[in-house]
Amino acid sequence: MAALNYVGKQADYVYDQSLTLDTADHEDHTFCGIMWNISCKEGAPITTLYVTSIAVRGRLGDVSVYATNDPNTPYDKVSTKPDKWR
Repeated sequence: MAALNYVGKQADYVYDQSLTLDTADHEDHTFCGIMWNISCKEGAPITTLYVTSIAVRGRLGDVSVYATNDPNTPYDKVSTKPDKWR
């Protein structure tokens, strides 16, 4: 875990982290997409953040990934404004 304590101007390593969220499935909902905010810890020597995969259960069909045009705009401010996505 030495990489977690490294404080340089720019990271020279890749840190891999994953999250699994276990939720109750009451089969009482329908949706066609998901949105969330992603940010790096303030002051961390990170220049790039890659999301390499996402997994969902069920028969959703094709899933698209979008980001806001302005990375400082939270998704809930533009979730109904597709012209603000990319």
